[in-house]
Amino acid sequence: MADYLHYLRFIVEDVYSVVLATTDAQGAPRTCVIDMMLYDQDGLYFLTAKGKSLYERLTASASAHARRQDPALAIDAVDREGDVPMGAMGSGMIALTALCGESTMQSKSVNLQGQACEVGPALLDKIFAHNPYMAEIYPTEQSRQALTVFQIYCGQGEFFDLSVRPIFRESFAFDARARQTRFGTGIGTVDGNVNIDVSAPHVVTVTGAGAGANTVSDINSARTCDLGAAATITTYMIDASKCDGCGQCLKFCPQQCIVSSCLGVGACQKASESRGVEASVTSARTTISSFSYRIQSEHCLLCGECSLHCPRQAISKATIAATSLR
Repeated sequence: MADYLHYLRFIVEDVYSVVLATTDAQGAPRTCVIDMMLYDQDGLYFLTAKGKSLYERLTASASAHARRQDPALAIDAVDREGDVPMGAMGSGMIALTALCGESTMQSKSVNLQGQACEVGPALLDKIFAHNPYMAEIYPTEQSRQALTVFQIYCGQGEFFDLSVRPIFRESFAFDARARQTRFGTGIGTVDGNVNIDVSAPHVVTVTGAGAGANTVSDINSARTCDLGAAATITTYMIDASKCDGCGQCLKFCPQQCIVSSCLGVGACQKASESRGVEASVTSARTTISSFSYRIQSEHCLLCGECSLHCPRQAISKATIAATSLR
């Protein structure tokens, strides 16, 4: 699996302003541009004001999600007094796109689907320290009381790089619940001290949790993650039991990402010629026992031309577990 921190860092440090998608009360899609302000091993963090429509969409989505998970719940609003931990209020589905590059052919992007949970004000000082422009928008402590932080704590994403040849794409996933890690007062009624080290921009630790307090494990177990922590990638795959080595797929692949695997001198020689296809068709078929093709998923555009033109219908789209393709 890809190192997800590499891509969280890309979102925050290389892109910063992303397009975030949510749904409204009627289920209609809504997007907005929002700054991703922090990342760490437990996900991404952004803030919004409680009076904004984005906040309403995020908390409404979380409440609806909690009801779907447990119909017995009757959650109409997040308890601002801390009687109910925010981390236990459910989590809303979100999607985001992060894009950078001066032109299409220089672009790099991440598309991420995940779940977000309100974690309150605990990280505000850290966010303001690393995003100083926020002090111009919210200059006083009183004005900052309107703000709250959300954490994207689990997700699956895909990185897509058009600036290299062949193109490169890679899937990744993360799930903070599986890490049994820290978080503090911001998630709800955790009785602990939040240590924010401004010199370490992406590290927050919690100490001194009091007896009877909601623990990190309690909070993490209250969250759900419908996506799972295993990254998947959609690609086209060649069924070796159907492939006769004709090489037609090679002719139509715009990225030339279909490669051969051969076990004999003659087969390898013909495989090297097969991008011309016709000269090698007969020989490739006679050496099929020692010859096959495979599609390099990390370079595939998903155009589907190989599948469309395969005379043996040996190529089909599939979603598979992703491994590091670097």
